[in-house]
Amino acid sequence: MPTQERSSIQILPEHIIDQIKAGEVIERPSTLLKELLENSIDAGASKVSIEIINNGMDLIVVKDNGKGMNASDLELAFLRHATSKIERFEDIYNLHSYGFRGEALASMASVSKITCISNQKNSPLCTIKINGAEVESLDKDQKKNPVSKTEIFIKDLFYNTPARLKFVKSKTAEKNQLQKIINAFLLTHPQIEFVVKWDDKAKRIFKACEHLQRIVDVTQKNFQKLNYQELSASYDDINVKLFLSMESSRGAAGKYQYIFINNRVVQNIQIHKIITNCAGPLWGEGMSGHYTLFIDLPSDQIDVNVHPNKTVIKFFESHKVFSLISSTIKNHYKKSYTSTKENDAPLLSDNFQTEMKDKALNYTQSSLDDKKDLTSYFDRLDNKSEFQINSFTEPEEIQTLIDYPLILMTKMNEEYYLLDKAAYAQNYIKDRLSKKNSSIPLLISHPIKVSKPSAKLIQELNNYGFELDQIEKGYLILRSIPEALKDIKYGEYLELLLNSKAKNKDDMIKLVQGFESLMTSNQIIKKLKNDSLAELLKLNIIKKITQEDLLNVIS
Repeated sequence: MPTQERSSIQILPEHIIDQIKAGEVIERPSTLLKELLENSIDAGASKVSIEIINNGMDLIVVKDNGKGMNASDLELAFLRHATSKIERFEDIYNLHSYGFRGEALASMASVSKITCISNQKNSPLCTIKINGAEVESLDKDQKKNPVSKTEIFIKDLFYNTPARLKFVKSKTAEKNQLQKIINAFLLTHPQIEFVVKWDDKAKRIFKACEHLQRIVDVTQKNFQKLNYQELSASYDDINVKLFLSMESSRGAAGKYQYIFINNRVVQNIQIHKIITNCAGPLWGEGMSGHYTLFIDLPSDQIDVNVHPNKTVIKFFESHKVFSLISSTIKNHYKKSYTSTKENDAPLLSDNFQTEMKDKALNYTQSSLDDKKDLTSYFDRLDNKSEFQINSFTEPEEIQTLIDYPLILMTKMNEEYYLLDKAAYAQNYIKDRLSKKNSSIPLLISHPIKVSKPSAKLIQELNNYGFELDQIEKGYLILRSIPEALKDIKYGEYLELLLNSKAKNKDDMIKLVQGFESLMTSNQIIKKLKNDSLAELLKLNIIKKITQEDLLNVIS
């Protein structure tokens, strides 16, 4: 009788498969809590209670007043791949809820001791007890309960998989991560009342309230008053709402910084860098503060299945999202800066201020926002002999009087000047590109929309220190820039240039329009202090004016 060889490949038992799968989904107590809270929200709860003992290792309790489950659903919920959300594969990419209710429950049940009590409205209360994926009991009350609810008790996490315990971090780290998960749900669902209890400490109750109030309640410490600015914008079905704290300090320690996509907390280092870099006018150089960002977009524009914990999101058109966040912050502070200068900056004299108010209507009509009006005015200034300057001193202090889209009115050495923003930026870029530049990499690659990029021009730009790659049709990605141009809006310049008729380096200045948008007024003022006033006057970038001249223009 032939000897039967034993196969070296074995089919794993179901309970081991469950424990392996649990390691992918339930990495630590915080991931378990996240799954439970998502289930409560999906169930339509208006009140959620959380209790945590020993950082979740001994006990995690989540109670909600959601729609609940009946006896048959309760038993099925703890089976692997059981869900009420998916009937076909395409549904995975079109979920409007957090996930598949019950998806992670099987993983929890395989590595802990679970008791779940639930019922639907006017239905009997059902209780299931599971120990290491084995159902110990399933009981159903005779009496109907008028109110729906679900209560889940998770005890002795990883008791049967001690190898998993070595991946659990320190008590402080686990508690911080649990708190971050709780805060995430507090911030995204201000309409829900939350009750949170840690060990033997007193409960903390977060009543349902407005969004901004909930953010303040979560982020303030020791009754310290916090102030926030709210920014929002929309583009192509993408909606962005950002709350930035006015307060800031150095470093990231102790900061509440959250990113939510369709109300799901995610991690995205690119978005984080965009916010912290663009919020410089508010926080100051090298400083950072609290922020809470909400991004809402069609569910078919993202993939939430990149990571088992769904904390990593893949955008199908990431350039749109990144650009919208960046422009929202920059446009907000650009408007704030202009408004401050127009409202608060001192004018030429008390009498002049009165005359300006009297001529408000005419002033608005002759705002010098139009390039034709600006050119006409500069031509008239050229014809005035009294503006020929033979001697002068370089400015020690420059004061902005009025800030327009195309010009700046400034005061230097007790004299008054008009500066052509477009001419200044054009000359600045031309001067920098005429010199040899070292290249510096960008922390975040910058997408640039371009219709028909010229390969020759892209090569020319690469020679000047711009590193550009084609990422998809209609888009280039900018990875490095010339160090000398780091202070201008290099992304906007390249977009203007690459979409112009420029073909080579000789066209890089003369064929581009819109230079006035490439430098902020604040940047121009800073650079003016190191520029030669004589040279700028010679190039007609700056014109000297008098009070009488400006009154003649607006009359």
